[in-house]
Amino acid sequence: MTTEAKIGIGIVHCQSTPGSTDIGFTPVYKSDYGKWSSIIDDTGAVFRHVKIDYETILRMIHFSKDGEGWYMCSMKPIPGRDEEYRASWVYFPSSLDLSQKDIKTIIEVAESQIKEKEFDTNKLQEVILSYQKINEDSPRYNIPATQNGYAFRDTSGAFNLYDLYGCMYQKEFVQYEWVILMDKTALTLKGNSVIDISEKKIVESHIIKPQPIDFGFVPYCGNGVFSSPIRIMDGEYLPVEFRKDGYLPISKNIKSQNDYVISLNECKKYFKKTQFVAIDAQTNKRISSAIIKPCNAKEGTNRAYWIFSELDLENAKINVMAEGYTANSYIIDLREKTLNDELSFTMEPEAHEYVFVLPLNSSVVKDCNTAEITIRSQYVIKDSPFEGYRCSGTPREGGIPNRLSIIQQNQTVSSSKNNGGHRSNNGGYEQRTAGGYRYAEPVNKHHKPDYDSEEHNDDTEPKNPIWGYVKKAGIAIVAVGLLCVIGYFVYDEFIKDEPYIEVGTGNSGNNGYEKPDELSNNWDTAFGYLKEHTNQICKNDMECFDDLKGLYDIVNGYRFKDYIKFIDSHRHRDDILSIDEWKRLYDKSIEIDSNKKGVYNNETVEQSITFETYFKKDFSKLENIDDNQNVNQNAQQGAQGHGQQGGHTNGQQGNQNNQQNNLQDNNV
Repeated sequence: MTTEAKIGIGIVHCQSTPGSTDIGFTPVYKSDYGKWSSIIDDTGAVFRHVKIDYETILRMIHFSKDGEGWYMCSMKPIPGRDEEYRASWVYFPSSLDLSQKDIKTIIEVAESQIKEKEFDTNKLQEVILSYQKINEDSPRYNIPATQNGYAFRDTSGAFNLYDLYGCMYQKEFVQYEWVILMDKTALTLKGNSVIDISEKKIVESHIIKPQPIDFGFVPYCGNGVFSSPIRIMDGEYLPVEFRKDGYLPISKNIKSQNDYVISLNECKKYFKKTQFVAIDAQTNKRISSAIIKPCNAKEGTNRAYWIFSELDLENAKINVMAEGYTANSYIIDLREKTLNDELSFTMEPEAHEYVFVLPLNSSVVKDCNTAEITIRSQYVIKDSPFEGYRCSGTPREGGIPNRLSIIQQNQTVSSSKNNGGHRSNNGGYEQRTAGGYRYAEPVNKHHKPDYDSEEHNDDTEPKNPIWGYVKKAGIAIVAVGLLCVIGYFVYDEFIKDEPYIEVGTGNSGNNGYEKPDELSNNWDTAFGYLKEHTNQICKNDMECFDDLKGLYDIVNGYRFKDYIKFIDSHRHRDDILSIDEWKRLYDKSIEIDSNKKGVYNNETVEQSITFETYFKKDFSKLENIDDNQNVNQNAQQGAQGHGQQGGHTNGQQGNQNNQQNNLQDNNV
């Protein structure tokens, strides 16, 4: 606890300035100037809501927002002087061990001084020094983040003021800034601005103590580590979150000390999917197409993580498969693995062996009709491996012959008078059948087409061979002319006036220059920019690259959820995350798991981000944004604007819209 365990007393006086309507507030006395004294203020505003006579003392209580104590403010109006009063303040630290009688005595001593024209300093000091006993547990009060307005509790009912001194910590009391504790006959309420809580049930309270937790988890309550006891009301609960690096947080609502425990089943460890990699056993290279899936793990909500139960870590079963490799299941121990470890699995290439039977030309090989060819591959062969041939069925392994036959395309086959075979003009080959298999046989090179033969079935072809040559020559001339026209059009429209820009300078030239569109679509150049600019990035530079469009606005707008989506859907994801700064931002985005409100740089001229200062930002203080629909639309408009006339203006407008909306999207 930060507050010293001692009572604080203050006397204040509020009076009118002679001849003026102004009210002056003056602290008359403070027993010390501890942290508690900062709450003493002009509480005269309460008289706008209630009315009492000059002989009555109005009492109000207030619980400090840090949960370390409560105040009793006693106010007595000054006769004949409207809006003037004297008030005593008494601060009771939650860590002090005080009885009902002790509290009553201290308040009465303080109130006695506001009835006198001169107060006794010694008497006030004596009562403070009389009570110094520290509560063994030194608990704090569990106070809500927001307290609102005034409330009233009648002390003439079942619980009088003395009774309440023994159970001052009540749910309704901590919900309001001030709670008036008085006999209802002693005051008049003005209007409905004061809430009457007289009928609310008075309950007891108990203490929740922090204790050592198994499995290395650390308890958090509110914004800090739960390190000191907290008093809660019966029936209420204390929200506690148990945290451990590499594990999902465990949230519990603690109603009693018995709830302050976690079990092994509640411990969930998570790993990034990118940590799991498959390696080729022969080349030692990563297999990017591998599918890796644990048997007893669940995906995180953003699909970037695998979540394991603590009970499954020692013998985690991982299934790995990839085309061309032998699928396998691996058993690994993940208990000591962290988010920085690579989890690799070695895969052996598959061994497939096929025998294919090809037909032979019997005029060349007279003593054999077929030949066998064996193909060994790590990939499954599903069709004929030879172009121009078809397989008799789906190829099978294990020394089984797979028959092949040549594919006939757009050919007219008719009966032939030669050797009982089939002839067709198909690239100088004849189709023949030998031993039940088709094969290709060259046609006699000296053979000339006989246009008068019965074999010629094209009725549209003139039987005069000279006319055929003339027709072919005419077609060739037309084709050449058409190509000339197309060539001139391409030159005139796309080449003649196309400027070339020197990379990095904007000057025209020839050697060593690239077109802007070639530059923007070149990932190697974009990746080179990211690697060279690890300290500072500029929006105008990044928007030149298609693969980086919109990324600056996402980072500048603290849209961490959108950044995760951008990276995970990027075709060069691994390249980007190989750069420390972008990897660090990715891990930070996973940790934050939300889009935030605000921008890093709202300048329109020098739009840049310096990573060193960017990461110093306390992102937890930024407000979360719930809906990112408008942001995504604006980001797309901004990115598209760079590729159109006036695109730079559109891109800036999209960025401005992002800064105005800064909406969120989706944690482990």
